[in-house]
Amino acid sequence: DQGETKMAGLFKFEVPGEMGQCVTYTESEVDSLSNLEKTAMVCGFLAPCFAIVALALAAVELFLCDKCCIGLFVSTLFSFATIAQSLTFMFLRSESFCSVTGCSMGDGATYSIVAVSLLFVAGCTLGCIPKGEPLLVPS
Repeated sequence: DQGETKMAGLFKFEVPGEMGQCVTYTESEVDSLSNLEKTAMVCGFLAPCFAIVALALAAVELFLCDKCCIGLFVSTLFSFATIAQSLTFMFLRSESFCSVTGCSMGDGATYSIVAVSLLFVAGCTLGCIPKGEPLLVPS
């Protein structure tokens, strides 16, 4: 059992003995997770929420509104999304899944690294680019 590779993610895990069969954590399994694992799960939910709100504000600024502080809010929300996405890596310190053989990064962790990079670049770019006139508001 110690040499067997098991796959676990923030919201699903592989059924032992059934390669490729993933199921969602039950409430009792979530209750048994450590605070690190629970924090990683919450951050995995919050990161896209922050990013979606930031994108919505950026779209409002682009098409409808010319307020000076929206760029600050967009940049701040992308920073929160970057931080939350980065905190999902606490799952790699999991006591439930990594205590015996340790954890290694799979595809999900690779996608998370890409997401952190893109969120950071989006936050810096949208917070620093010059603002033009809104597209849908007549001059």
